[in-house]
Amino acid sequence: MADTAPNSNDRDASQDPLASLHRMSNTAGLSSQEYVAVNLTAVAAILAGLATGLIFLSPLWLAVPVLAIVLGLVALRQISGSNGTQAGRLLAWAGILLALGIGGFQFGGQFMERLKQRPMKAEVLAVCGQLAQSVMQEDYQKAWSLFSERFRTEKKIDFKAFSHQWTAIQGSRDAGKIKSLKSNGLVDLQPGPFAATMLLMEMEKSAYVGRYTVVMSKHKHSGVWQIDDLAALFPTPQPPPQGGPSGAAMSGPR
Repeated sequence: MADTAPNSNDRDASQDPLASLHRMSNTAGLSSQEYVAVNLTAVAAILAGLATGLIFLSPLWLAVPVLAIVLGLVALRQISGSNGTQAGRLLAWAGILLALGIGGFQFGGQFMERLKQRPMKAEVLAVCGQLAQSVMQEDYQKAWSLFSERFRTEKKIDFKAFSHQWTAIQGSRDAGKIKSLKSNGLVDLQPGPFAATMLLMEMEKSAYVGRYTVVMSKHKHSGVWQIDDLAALFPTPQPPPQGGPSGAAMSGPR
């Protein structure tokens, strides 16, 4: 009976217990090759996108949505060039979309508000133009009609005192008559609605340009803008001091 020769492969395997490690090394290192890092710029983009909501608190934060968009685009470029070793596209796109959505909503609201305010600003400037024309033509009765009842009550001023003030300005020997009277074109609208602008007054014989703040309000019923205050030219009278002179005493006959 012939002896069966042992299999050389079995002998080699029994004598070399490390031979099977080659088969295991085919899978070794897969975990390190499959590891993908999250792009930090994409993380910064999503954080900046979330921070875009701060623009509702103050216009000083208007640069935040721009920053979020820039970071998002940079992150997408870095991820595309990483040869699959970086992730975070969703974070980058989320930051960009948040910035566009929130920022666009805010900018759109501001744009619509400006469109709404444009006709009101034009009305305010028109009142300033009527006042300038009336004063320049010395038609103080027409100028008087542009001022509200609030102005007349708080200033305790009537038409005689009103026209006297303008006559005094027009009759200045040193400065001469009014050469130009117009708004600076800037109108600050406030809820109410109230408005403020500035009148620029130039005189014939003086290089000085007077600047006078005009405060207006829109009449609730008529919808007409009226001048409530021109404090530099018509100051509010101060109330009389309370009580008599210091040290004085009231006493009856003894």
